[in-house]
Amino acid sequence: MAAAGISFASRRLAHFDFDQSEVHPQLLEDTIDQMLRLDAAPTVLCCGNDQMAVMVYGILRSMGRKVPDEIGVAGFDNYRAIAGILDPPLTTVDLPYNALGVRAGERLLHLISGQGREDRSPTYVAGPVHGRASINEMRPKKRGLTHHREGGTFMKIFGLAASAAILAWASAAQAQQTLSMWYHGAGNEVERKIINQIITDFNGSQSDWKVELQSFPQAAYNDSVVAGALAGNLPDILDVDGPNMPNWA
Repeated sequence: MAAAGISFASRRLAHFDFDQSEVHPQLLEDTIDQMLRLDAAPTVLCCGNDQMAVMVYGILRSMGRKVPDEIGVAGFDNYRAIAGILDPPLTTVDLPYNALGVRAGERLLHLISGQGREDRSPTYVAGPVHGRASINEMRPKKRGLTHHREGGTFMKIFGLAASAAILAWASAAQAQQTLSMWYHGAGNEVERKIINQIITDFNGSQSDWKVELQSFPQAAYNDSVVAGALAGNLPDILDVDGPNMPNWA
């Protein structure tokens, strides 16, 4: 921060022993409210991880604050199931797993060879910043009618689907409509074949609607759904695991 010419102020720092099930949203909301009321209010809220950034997005939206026009948000992890689905996509720092592994291996080899055994100082490894549209300086410029955002695949798909739906309802002669569907199979090929057959049978049984299966991060299904809900970009149909249904509802 000093190298960037930014002075450190403890009142701009809040610490949470973060566990999404334990951090009370009201505590986080109160903390954000206090920071935004400071004489020199921050222009960007930097979150310790991308999951907290999801909560911050929701809180700012409930406050009527626009990201990034009124306040920027940055995360840490580059958790793609969250960063690319949020609207606007989240600026975040990548965890440099490969570089960490290399550095740890080098350290281990030095210790085995008898070097640096007395050195207890921490080793820091920098991670690359993935600039996306959650910070004004990172927002791409518009060119004509096109607007590209990194990691915004779902936004484009859903934006086009929403536009098509609006035009269809306004039209007297309704054309075939495509319904997007997220399916959580977790690698179960038998289940996926059954789902695909059901969709094929449905699509072949009529000409008004066409269900289209969309892929997304299977290992982070719950986070994808939560992020999509906060961004207002859920699919038309959502395959739901029974235990998660009350939470998502």
